[in-house]
Amino acid sequence: MPTTSCILAFALMGSTSAPIIYFDRLLWLLIQLFLSGGIAANYFDELIGRPWHTTMPRIHLWSIGFV
Repeated sequence: MPTTSCILAFALMGSTSAPIIYFDRLLWLLIQLFLSGGIAANYFDELIGRPWHTTMPRIHLWSIGFV
């Protein structure tokens, strides 16, 4: 998850450089980036090549990735 950490760090640095910081918006942004870049991307990556060597059916991987 180094890519996810890097994306979250860049979003945090960019958000805190603004003159007014809206912490509620920042929190929602970080949650959205974590879920899309961290969780969903790993499930979709598992569909191609099975890097984790799981035995989950493809329909479950698609469903979890889209949710």
